[in-house]
Amino acid sequence: MTQGGANSIPVLAIYRSHPVVVDWQQQQRYQEQLNAHQSYSAILKRLGLEGETMLFVETTADGGIILRPAGVYPIEVYTEEQIEEFFEGDRLTDEEAEQLQRQLKDAE
Repeated sequence: MTQGGANSIPVLAIYRSHPVVVDWQQQQRYQEQLNAHQSYSAILKRLGLEGETMLFVETTADGGIILRPAGVYPIEVYTEEQIEEFFEGDRLTDEEAEQLQRQLKDAE
């Protein structure tokens, strides 16, 4: 198997006893991506971050990299009817309003 360069041609490789035509440059790009992913995973693991952690990535003027946790939160959009239901649920009954008034007077 010859390694690719400017005149790279597909070569025959044997993977798990099956002959496969492989473009060396494509294989090299895949390996680079795999190595980058493994390096990224190792870095996150060293930082104590597991799973699919969302991060802001910033670079500094001297070439450093700063990773900051990113909060990703779902946004709900409510209809006017739902908002009105929320307000209705928050309104005090007459009995609750009287009780609150008594407690406020007693607190004075």
